[in-house]
Amino acid sequence: MCKCRNGIEFGSYETSVHIHIPEQGHTMSSYINNRVAAGLNEARTIAIDECMVQDILFLWGRGIRTAGCCCGHNRIPSMINILDVCDYNKMLGIGYIQNHDLDGVEFGRTDTFFGMFV
Repeated sequence: MCKCRNGIEFGSYETSVHIHIPEQGHTMSSYINNRVAAGLNEARTIAIDECMVQDILFLWGRGIRTAGCCCGHNRIPSMINILDVCDYNKMLGIGYIQNHDLDGVEFGRTDTFFGMFV
């Protein structure tokens, strides 16, 4: 579980920080372009729960594209979604564990993993 103080609501950006999205060739450039096309003000930065930044930078450094994450705010386990199912085996290979089961409900998703550094 994360180290957020209790009472943080899901969807809140209260514990998030803005980090620069890397433009490492194929890794995140299409993601940036989609954000720019959507007219997002902060197209080259993204808000991430502070305690998830290490995970996300670790994955981006290995060429894995992420599509969202949440630390769980001390209520549920953390989760990281990957953008490309081709990265599934990479995630397993570096030690990430799938997070597709919440309270005994099987979601059957292959694109969601637990955070490793939270």
